[in-house]
Amino acid sequence: MNENKKDMIRPIEIPIEKERFIKPFLVGKEYQGKGGDILTNVEKTNSENIQEENNHFMTSPFIRVSAETADIAANYAKMFSDCYGDTKSLEPYLALAIDGYQKANGVIAPAIMKMGMQMGVHLNFALQLLRRIINVQDTSEGEKFSVSYCVEVTVYLKRGTVRKFEATIPSEKIKNPEWLKKATRSLATIPNDKDKKEEFWDIVQDCIETENVPREIIYPAAGWRCVPDIGWRYIFHDGIISEQTPFVHTSGTKYTLELRGGWIGIADTFYKAVDMMNICNDGRASTSLFLITHAAVLTKLFKLANYPISFIYILEAPTNSRKTSLSLAVSQVFDRDKLIADAEFATATNCGIEKTLSLYPDAPVHIDDFKPGVSRSDQKTLEKKLDEVARFGGNGVPKMRMTDFMADGDSKYFPIGGVTIITAELVSAVSSSESRMFITEFGKDTVMNDRLKYYQDQRWILPSHLYDFLAWVTADFEAVVDFIRTRFPDLRDEFSFEFGRYSEMYATFLVTAEILAQYACAKGFWSKEVGGDFVRSVKSIILVDLRAMEEKVRLRDKGKLILDALLYAIDHHIIKSVELTKDTCSQRLAVYENDDFYFIQIRELRRLVSEYVSVYRENREVVNDDELCSELEKKDAIEISIKKDGSRERARKLPVQRGNTLRYLYIKKAVLKEANEDV
Repeated sequence: MNENKKDMIRPIEIPIEKERFIKPFLVGKEYQGKGGDILTNVEKTNSENIQEENNHFMTSPFIRVSAETADIAANYAKMFSDCYGDTKSLEPYLALAIDGYQKANGVIAPAIMKMGMQMGVHLNFALQLLRRIINVQDTSEGEKFSVSYCVEVTVYLKRGTVRKFEATIPSEKIKNPEWLKKATRSLATIPNDKDKKEEFWDIVQDCIETENVPREIIYPAAGWRCVPDIGWRYIFHDGIISEQTPFVHTSGTKYTLELRGGWIGIADTFYKAVDMMNICNDGRASTSLFLITHAAVLTKLFKLANYPISFIYILEAPTNSRKTSLSLAVSQVFDRDKLIADAEFATATNCGIEKTLSLYPDAPVHIDDFKPGVSRSDQKTLEKKLDEVARFGGNGVPKMRMTDFMADGDSKYFPIGGVTIITAELVSAVSSSESRMFITEFGKDTVMNDRLKYYQDQRWILPSHLYDFLAWVTADFEAVVDFIRTRFPDLRDEFSFEFGRYSEMYATFLVTAEILAQYACAKGFWSKEVGGDFVRSVKSIILVDLRAMEEKVRLRDKGKLILDALLYAIDHHIIKSVELTKDTCSQRLAVYENDDFYFIQIRELRRLVSEYVSVYRENREVVNDDELCSELEKKDAIEISIKKDGSRERARKLPVQRGNTLRYLYIKKAVLKEANEDV
């Protein structure tokens, strides 16, 4: 071939979104490499080309290269800026060489990079922001937010290979290169001098300033949350109920819902779910358990309506009655791959139980197996723990700690939420704690095992039903809150109970039943007549349990026990009361009386109570003098003396003083008479 013949580089077209054009330039044949891949850094005018036509050839007017190739050339050119200053004119030559080399299946090293990434001159990596992550933490002052960045790191190794890594870095640590070392296993160039560090900071800054990237919000626990720019939604492991939003979810591996596609929102699933109320042959325990599960997932709505759920739920039944299996099959909402309780009452510490109660802000928490202790001291320890759980769950107020000087003080906050469900063989507690417990009892043969086994096997039924129920609530969130706010006080005043909290329990169950009936009617699963029948059946079941609880509390009332023991001793002449006068006072007797009071020494009253308990085989016992006085004070049965310094005196000297310095309780005869009339 004639050397003077012009060799033309043919135009190349690549379908891309972004185009870069290389200006016309001349290539000296004497500088052309074997593969045509090394080009001179010379650009010449058309007049000069005419004079050197025999030694040079001209490219086509324009050659198209991909945007990626143009970016690579631009970044390569930057690498020579320290030596040559402005290297903008070098970019076309590099772009053409790179384009030809890539078409020959060559690999450009070490600076192959994706469009949009940032890479420095001295560093061998590029960063791309994938997601901006908002981590939510619950504190005593509300939700606290922290920002992290999910970053893809592309490392270009000297041998031409490219490695990609992904890392999530807290915002306060992202400008410290230590995370880069860990994320890339030291493959990335670690900035170790001023220039490299400044370059690293520039790369990071460009990365975190990237706009139009997804925002991921991670919550610590499942439940209702007011999601920014979205509103009130129920969050779980896989996202938001009723919405396809993968970037809003809970942290970790908990809070999964076992759902079955095609079965959500259909009548068959609803009918299967409500049939859980028939697992027990009398329907009592299974019905109230089914309803308390629905109340638990509405915990936040009750709080927003200013009527928070203020009690715990207890299943009381003998050993081997299937109470734990019933509880988990009907009311465990999340992580149903294993039907296990969240804590064991006997083995869990007080702090462990406190932390457990914060697991589910809007779902049931399960504590298994409260039973009598093997000794009196064990029994006292268990009763104290139960009392603490009842107050935590009943009041919904977590334990307050001094965390001002702790580095991670906010992480020591455990918000109490949801509803606590406890299985027990025999409940024994002080009356103030019992007022915070809804207790339903059943016998050893009450649970029908065939029906229970069905729901233990078909674990998807409950979460699939609740998913649709919560989706319906989400669509009318404010309306449901308003319904609770207006309906709750009417139901609370419908019946009178021994404790005011029992009225709140009744209202909670009935409001939940009415909301469930409204959902079923709105979805076309029930007619209004069927919904009304359901609410009436719930009313009768809850009333039976509450009246039974009232009777049990009356029998377990230690204050009444003390008064009954004193009345028994008086009626059966076990003690002889002497009228208090100046003459009898000096006799230092155990019991005196006047028109208004019985005056009795504490040790004598304790002796009478102990004998009464042994005669009637009561399972209650007054532990010490302080408990005896406290129980009588609750009944307003003793007169308290208030001293000048504000201190209170329960036992004091007789009102008539004549050679007697002993101290006596002043028992009110009027209160004792009322107690006698109640027997």
